[in-house]
Amino acid sequence: MSLLPLRLRRPVAAAVLLAGLAASAPLAAQPPLSPSAVAREAPQLADLLALQPGMTIAEIGAGHGEMSVALAKQVGPKGLVYATELDPGRLADIRRAAARAKLDNVKVVQGATDSTRLPDACCQAIFMREVYHHFTDPAAMDASLYKALQPNGLLAVIDFAPSGGTPPPGVPASRGGHGVPMDVVIREMHDAGLQLAREIPDWGDGLYAILFQKIPRPRPASR
Repeated sequence: MSLLPLRLRRPVAAAVLLAGLAASAPLAAQPPLSPSAVAREAPQLADLLALQPGMTIAEIGAGHGEMSVALAKQVGPKGLVYATELDPGRLADIRRAAARAKLDNVKVVQGATDSTRLPDACCQAIFMREVYHHFTDPAAMDASLYKALQPNGLLAVIDFAPSGGTPPPGVPASRGGHGVPMDVVIREMHDAGLQLAREIPDWGDGLYAILFQKIPRPRPASR
């Protein structure tokens, strides 16, 4: 697999950004992304997902909304960003962030632990960051992500490998600690029908990134 020369700088302990999961840390321990971090990362993420004006995308677990707002500017007024979260306080944070930026192309969605709650085939690209390792029902969430992607749509998972520690409550034991191995994510996404496109073992600050694509399944031949 080809590797992208990307280096994004963000502390591993920063806010959980993407939803469809239960956060294991208190909300107070999840600070907003700094403006400098957003300025560094948003263009790199836009490049990874091949974002263009007018696209519809989603951030699963958008935290305080900083990255959703930044990428809403990338897709422009004719584009749309779905920003999902579980906690009502975070949903309010995202709405305030979009209002401060005077954007009306950010649509806030309350996610669930087993579903994105996004419309079917709504998105050309979806991303989640330091979130997958929180999924308590990864098979259901992966199936929901697959349904939310349009044919040939891209999905980026940015996370970190376990290095000890205790996983969030309810997370499958296959993670081997706090975090999730790349091969586990790849296997689970493959089981959901998503094809591996790129592996980026060194995304920066101890994180990796994996890019998947929804390849249309061939229709059964008619008799």
